[in-house]
Amino acid sequence: MDAVKNKIFGMHNNNRIATFLAHIIYIMCTTLTPLTAHAAPVSGLNTEAYIPPAFNNRYEIGFAGRNWLVVGTPTSGVSTPSGMITLLDRGFGSSYIAEANTPYRNYISGGQYDGTYTNRADYNTSTLMSKITAIAEGFTAKELSYISKRSLDGITGAAVTNQALWPLSKAEFDALYAATPEGNRQGVFTYGSGNGGFEWFLRSSAGQHVNDTYYVYRVNLDASVSTIPVDMQQTTARPRPAMYFDASKILFSYEAYSNDRTKSGTFVETGWNTLPTAPYVQTNFVMKDDALNLTSAAVQSVSGNTITVSYAGAPTGKILSAIIVDASGELRQYRKLMTSIASSSGTVNVTLPDGFAASDKLYIFAEEENTSRWRHDLAGTPLHLPLSMAAPPSVSGGMRKITGTTTAMEYQKMVYPYSWRDCADSETIVEPGDYLVRYKQSGNTLASPSVQLQVLYEKPVLSDLKITRTGDTEASISVTSSEYGSVIIL
Repeated sequence: MDAVKNKIFGMHNNNRIATFLAHIIYIMCTTLTPLTAHAAPVSGLNTEAYIPPAFNNRYEIGFAGRNWLVVGTPTSGVSTPSGMITLLDRGFGSSYIAEANTPYRNYISGGQYDGTYTNRADYNTSTLMSKITAIAEGFTAKELSYISKRSLDGITGAAVTNQALWPLSKAEFDALYAATPEGNRQGVFTYGSGNGGFEWFLRSSAGQHVNDTYYVYRVNLDASVSTIPVDMQQTTARPRPAMYFDASKILFSYEAYSNDRTKSGTFVETGWNTLPTAPYVQTNFVMKDDALNLTSAAVQSVSGNTITVSYAGAPTGKILSAIIVDASGELRQYRKLMTSIASSSGTVNVTLPDGFAASDKLYIFAEEENTSRWRHDLAGTPLHLPLSMAAPPSVSGGMRKITGTTTAMEYQKMVYPYSWRDCADSETIVEPGDYLVRYKQSGNTLASPSVQLQVLYEKPVLSDLKITRTGDTEASISVTSSEYGSVIIL
């Protein structure tokens, strides 16, 4: 995996998924005692932040070889169960290739599906249903595992259940239309890009009209809806699938900038990568996959800001990665630790980035990147590597010294060359200048955040000042016992 705030759930996923998806380190403000070093599953990650805004065609999601728009949440748009989001096929990329130039004469009549012509608008056994079903059959088992199947309302004829993909009903279309800002409607409701887009069908019957002919609904390029006879030939309209997507399985997401839409083409393989703030124009999700879970991970040792981590139960051949999550649950940074895990158990070094905060959390996990456009990545549950960090020291700058120091602290002058030096008990004598002071790293306890202070020159200490007149306009001045480095202005 090489590299919104709309509250859309009625619940908050305590974790990028990022949710794909998080930052770590608990700071112990009053003690240097190390925490237990065994990893725990991710918690506190704000996966909702990585879901694109709803009802906006400028933000797309790549999944199952297609791109999708968010058109329903548990509180608005297409009626959606708790913990889910409703996605509607956007129609770019490969989304409409299989259906291109296919006429839809009698698109929902049984005549094209089972050889028996019936002039009815029943969805069950219709051509529309067969086309939508064929699209779902092209999904992998893993992709289908992230979709919640449903029974369909808003149809006539026999019941239809256990559907992964489905066209919108007239009622769902109306709810989406009402929730979509006027300026976004044409973009949201236009399907695909070829020849300016395509019309698409709803699953609901529009009833019987003249001559007992049954009618159905077709969405036009201007987002209006027409009613057409079931036996009217349609050469430009398409089936447009929607789905209930399980948002609880999102770990985090990333911006798919590169041409192949993979993190490998975007993120540096070494070092920490800062993820841009969501929402993204093109979002790829990192989805939870228990098959990639590590059995365990633990802090083995700490040296400076480098942590040696032992792990077990890792899937060989996969990627070993780390993420950093801040106190608000935002995934801030991501990096690969191994591009191909050679052994199921072993150790790996993780060097923390500069500016790692006391409230940040560090996680380690195995993952598998997508290998083609418009697809999600997979990741095992990230394991939290608990670390402790001392509170910043209570020290202050004095005259040629830092006061309040102990031998557990170190200082560094803020001029090149930078190097940390040991402090003394009570006070540490230094030259005037600007300094950083912190508690040293000790055992599995990280060095504390630094305190910045200034050390000054002493004021002149004069034991004797004598002025002797030597002429009408002249005098001599003698000074004794002034401190070295003092400046005397006459």
